[in-house]
Amino acid sequence: MPSGREPPSKIQGFVLDSRVGQGGQGQVWKAHVAGEPDELRALKLIDVAEASADDKGRLRREAEALHRLNNKSIVRCHGTVEDYDGGWLALILDWIEGEPLSQAQDREEM
Repeated sequence: MPSGREPPSKIQGFVLDSRVGQGGQGQVWKAHVAGEPDELRALKLIDVAEASADDKGRLRREAEALHRLNNKSIVRCHGTVEDYDGGWLALILDWIEGEPLSQAQDREEM
């Protein structure tokens, strides 16, 4: 279960703008590269205190798998952040504008 703890406003070169979701593994935040407000990213954050060794390994494997894939239909991964002092791990992804999948599914069911 992901932590209810809020991350700091900045994590290793990224400024967190707004939380856009929370799931079984962690939180997803819209962020931008510090000093570059137009360089948007999605950061999937995992609270280190709440994460098992398997959760940490899964995040690294997800980053490695996404990094190897090169297809316009798959979001690009820029790597990971491991901020053990602050207590957060992050998967760094391109920010894709759009609507949440849940909204698209609701619209299709109408």
